[in-house]
Amino acid sequence: MLRTAVNYLKSNKIKIQIPKTPLTKPNKPKEDALRITPFGYSNEHLSSDLLKNVITTINNHPDSLVLTRVGGFYEAYYDHALDLSKLLSFSVGEKSYNKTRFPMAGFPSYQLQKHLRTLVVDHSLFVAINDQFFNHATGAFDRKVTRVITPGTLIDESSLNPSTHNFLVSVVLHGDCVGLAWSDISTGDSYAESCIPSDLKSFIARLSPSEIVFDIQLTSAQTQTLHSLLGAHDSIITHAHISSQPPSPLYTPIENAAISLLQSRIQASLIENTPSITPTKETDSHKLILDAQTIRGLELKSTIRENRASGSLVKAVRRTSTQQGNRLLERWLCEPSSDIAVITARHDCVALLTSRKHLRRHLRAMLRDIEDGPRLLQRVLLGASYKPSLLLSVKRVMENSHNVVSAILAEYDHERDSNEDLTAHQGEWQSLLTLSNSLRPLIKFAQRIDSVIIEDALRAKDDESEDVEESEGESSETSETTDTRKSNTQTYNDDYKRSITPQHSPAIAKLNKKLDKLYEQRNKFVSTVMQDLKATDASHVALRSNQKLGHYITARKSSVKALPTAYQIVASQKSTASYSHPQWTAIKSAIMDTSDELERAERDALTSLKDELAAESEAFRHNNHLIAQLDVLTSFAEMADEKHWVRPTMTTERCLHVTDGRHPAVEMALHDSLNSFTPNDVNMDRNAYINTIFGPNMGGKSTYLRQNAIIVIMAQAGSFVPARAATIGLVDRVFSRIGASDDLSGGRSTFMVEMSEAAEILQNATPSSLVIMDEIGRGTTSLDGLSLAYAILLHLAQENKSRTFFATHFHELEDMLSGDLPIKHLSTDLVEKDGAFSFTYKLRDGVCRDSHGIVVARLAGIPTQCIEKAQHANSVLTPHNMHSSDALRVLKNA
Repeated sequence: MLRTAVNYLKSNKIKIQIPKTPLTKPNKPKEDALRITPFGYSNEHLSSDLLKNVITTINNHPDSLVLTRVGGFYEAYYDHALDLSKLLSFSVGEKSYNKTRFPMAGFPSYQLQKHLRTLVVDHSLFVAINDQFFNHATGAFDRKVTRVITPGTLIDESSLNPSTHNFLVSVVLHGDCVGLAWSDISTGDSYAESCIPSDLKSFIARLSPSEIVFDIQLTSAQTQTLHSLLGAHDSIITHAHISSQPPSPLYTPIENAAISLLQSRIQASLIENTPSITPTKETDSHKLILDAQTIRGLELKSTIRENRASGSLVKAVRRTSTQQGNRLLERWLCEPSSDIAVITARHDCVALLTSRKHLRRHLRAMLRDIEDGPRLLQRVLLGASYKPSLLLSVKRVMENSHNVVSAILAEYDHERDSNEDLTAHQGEWQSLLTLSNSLRPLIKFAQRIDSVIIEDALRAKDDESEDVEESEGESSETSETTDTRKSNTQTYNDDYKRSITPQHSPAIAKLNKKLDKLYEQRNKFVSTVMQDLKATDASHVALRSNQKLGHYITARKSSVKALPTAYQIVASQKSTASYSHPQWTAIKSAIMDTSDELERAERDALTSLKDELAAESEAFRHNNHLIAQLDVLTSFAEMADEKHWVRPTMTTERCLHVTDGRHPAVEMALHDSLNSFTPNDVNMDRNAYINTIFGPNMGGKSTYLRQNAIIVIMAQAGSFVPARAATIGLVDRVFSRIGASDDLSGGRSTFMVEMSEAAEILQNATPSSLVIMDEIGRGTTSLDGLSLAYAILLHLAQENKSRTFFATHFHELEDMLSGDLPIKHLSTDLVEKDGAFSFTYKLRDGVCRDSHGIVVARLAGIPTQCIEKAQHANSVLTPHNMHSSDALRVLKNA
């Protein structure tokens, strides 16, 4: 039977591919029931055009779950139905054609976005959307795949995290250079850059892409090399061909290759509406570089232990009011500036907004009304949803953006008029004015949208379309020739909801007049019908239309007496009868034809308006980026005012001075538990740019390391900092060796990972870098660990000359590193009072020679018997050399 079925399908030019093993099995049929085909697709009796299309689509998209639009439903068949039912917790149904049964599962079309989030975001599946199109020539439906949705090509906002970018990244490796191009298709943001292979992992950590694209022609060895360079990541890997589009002189050859690969991948996904990307050329020359380990170790985007946003730096400092502001905040924190002019301009804006609470509150209130402009624009341009209400949302973004900038300029004018020192006043405002004045004029285009679209009617139409979508979910398509737009029964008063003002064009004005006249004729006909039926209650009579009966009149039989011959009965129920009438048929047909014509004219008008918007898209994106900047700067000011942060003094000197510095995320967590944070100072200069920190576990060493790096990052991102005072020498890179774990997939132990990270620091840190290292050498013997810690510190002091915070328990380093080295020793302490121990968390000068490990173990809950044995061993080993055979013998015999 299998061979016969395959031969049949081949003879009909249907490509065959044996499907994967289903996740679940369909219900076993009865002995005399229709059979389920053993290999999943169909057999020699296959005759349905729908099934032929489905099979072809499944074979053309072997990596995707295929959803086929059938009437008001999206349906999956065969093994895809089994997969869909398991992933969405649906029951598996069955369909049959010519005595052949096969599994089927589906859901109403209006639920598509909800289920796409589950399938694509939660399960990282590819989903091919096989849409239907009514063919007026044949009266049947044609179907084709309009898009293949993958994690990196999502557009709909309901499936995306509004606060983060959803990047698709292409990677091309050639020799000692890597080309990268990345795009968030949902916002239209695209970039291109090249880097050395060892920096690829850090790029991916900063971008956190949903999907990474490789060239499909890579050899297995090249693919393995790229996987090795990427390291651990959460992105899915896909493949595409590098297209042959003309190279641009704006980019290097390898960047052009990456752009072509990215464009090819987007084309394969957004088949019907493929955007042409023009990436912004990126460069690291003016950025503070953070590698993957630093982003993870400092918990900038998520916590190490639970990999959650709660507890991260981004979450702790977020006070933004818009979604575009949320995304820019994360970018600024992961890619701070190293350009002192840019940093100073941002600080100037924050200072002004911090000192003017009334203006800041007014701006924040207006910013909250601004929708996600970049994603709205993409949904309009890519046709993800053709609801014209999206154009009205775009209009509101334009108007509200204009209002925000107008409020800033009005406040400036008000202060200028009342300020005698105009020079000082203008200098204080200069940075915010420069930013605000860069707004591009789009208010006239917003007014044009307002003049074209009838907002109230359009809102009603959108609400109605949602109701129709829900009603479509009540039953599946029963005929391949059903026109779903006309299949619902319509009543006589279902007036066409107009979207475009009649004044927009003579053609639309003419159609509106024609439709109004037809409605008048209909209303007159209703009066005639009431007289003919001698009906006294209008509710007893209805003018209706559907595909089965055509245009007809329904009346209660009790109301019907002798009727004119024009009334022909077409259906009869127990208490009602349905009649056709040539005049109603003519009127209703004319209304429907005119409504269709008007709908096409309005759609053309909206398409023209969309094309006009496309021409203004660059200005619209520019304005939204401006709004995002104002939002982030306003949020920085809000944070500074709320938490009493200070403006740091930025300098090119190699120094770092902080008075009463604090860790923002830890301070917030302590505040929530009604505890206070203990601040600490930093004093680094050319004579002492390395701090070693000693003290007990849980004494605050790691927090101190992280908070100093975070203070630098916040300052260079443009924010004020959590301190009483701060002077910060510009930093080019922040390196972190903190919180290492093993790499089982790479076959590396925790100690090997730690040494690899240390090697990266020693090979790349410069005198302008900031290094934090936590407990180097703890993963090996004490002697080896001490030796390595000594050598690494010495290298940092003499070769790298980087500002360094080095936490350790090896107090012997004080004696080993004596001399003229630029090293300062600091310690935290654990104090005892009445038998209870507590941490001071306050740093002091000097070395703590007792790490209090046994005390900390007792606080952690180690059993008393075990603690007593540890104390005994410690008392025996301490007077002797802990590594000597004599000390060990004494302990054994004790």
